[in-house]
Amino acid sequence: MKKITTVTFLFLSVFLFSKYASLHADVYSHTFDRKTWDAFGEQDLSGVSWKAQGEVGKYFGYDKKKGQQFGSKADPEMELTLSTSGITGTIASVKVSTSGYSGIQANVSVSVGGVAFDPASQSLTTKNAEYAFSGSAAGEIKIFWKQTVGKGLCVKKIEVEYAASGATATVAPLFSPKGGTYTTPQSVSLTSATENAKIYYTLNGDEPSSASTPYTGAIKVNATTNIKAIAYDSSNANPSAVVSQDYVIVSLKGEGTKEKPFSVADVKLANNSLGDEPKWVQGYILGVPYEGADGNLTAVDLEAPFDSNTALILADDPAEKDLKKMIPVQLPVGDLRSKLNLKENPTLVGRQLAVKGVLTGYFGDTPGVKEAKEYVLMPLTSLPELVATAAVWTADGKIYFEAQAGDLLEIYNAAGQQLALIRAAEGLNVLELDACGLLLVKINNRMQKLVL
Repeated sequence: MKKITTVTFLFLSVFLFSKYASLHADVYSHTFDRKTWDAFGEQDLSGVSWKAQGEVGKYFGYDKKKGQQFGSKADPEMELTLSTSGITGTIASVKVSTSGYSGIQANVSVSVGGVAFDPASQSLTTKNAEYAFSGSAAGEIKIFWKQTVGKGLCVKKIEVEYAASGATATVAPLFSPKGGTYTTPQSVSLTSATENAKIYYTLNGDEPSSASTPYTGAIKVNATTNIKAIAYDSSNANPSAVVSQDYVIVSLKGEGTKEKPFSVADVKLANNSLGDEPKWVQGYILGVPYEGADGNLTAVDLEAPFDSNTALILADDPAEKDLKKMIPVQLPVGDLRSKLNLKENPTLVGRQLAVKGVLTGYFGDTPGVKEAKEYVLMPLTSLPELVATAAVWTADGKIYFEAQAGDLLEIYNAAGQQLALIRAAEGLNVLELDACGLLLVKINNRMQKLVL
């Protein structure tokens, strides 16, 4: 195995010591700014030899934001390991900036000398993010990815904190629960694997030190808060790296039950933090999603005919046009897809739907609903409220109406049954309807009674 040379190691140690002397620890860091692997094997990463191992080895790439890519949707690496024995001394923390592609379901974990670092594993998202693992051990470092849905895996940066001199490094604080978005206040505990460690923290964004607030018990988080923490050894010396976690506390209107489902706004606000247990969500069916990025839908189809039958989109307003206020709903193969897909059931557009599924990232990590198992279509039993007169008339057995592009047209019979729901084109629209008698035609908030 290629190892860091004595000259290189001494130079790196002097450089890192001068840079991190105040922390009494050395830090190794490598950022992937180009494609490094085009086959499994060893590569020199900033003076340290790392080995990449997997099962397929057919695709290697590079993404400017995500870094080195291993595998693809067509040829995924279901298990991937990066390892090195080139960093000697006691390892205190390993940080990995990593991500996957749309639909990723994968975990990353770290071990040193066969000792698992905390936490045991962490779940990836489609956004590049830093995952910190802490412990106290020496030996081979292994970063291990395992996924259940075949996608491309990416790593952007690796950072290792260690005590190269042979002194035991103070292990950085571990947060429980870790930072994220929560719907209830949290009680955050801080621990360090270093025996009798002294922990200090700040809540105002300042860098913590031994002059900061000493940790004596769980920190109550009732509102959105940033916690930064540092650990010192029992003599109040040898500080660890600073660890920072953000806690976002949101208030939701719904409860996720069938009786009190979450709204679309609730799902967006919770931002994929509601766990893996299926929950109920209610909204209006608008159309079909096609693309998403950065936590929002970026391309949707709101007009029939629809080309896809695998998903639909919901919003709290049946006339919503803002993509940031929409969520995608996956339609699994089976009865649910056959009954709800808009390719075969375009008249469902505008109907209110309650659906039960796992609230998680979908279409570019957009908060959405996956693995849906149950649904309820709200009945059409009441007539819409008459608000104002619409520009609608009949002639030759057809319905004519003036509208703006995208206006929502609804037609009901006297019993309150919905007969049609379409998106209007700009200007004059003509509609042939297989119905007769008294009709109520509503365009957004304008209403007109007709006899056909």
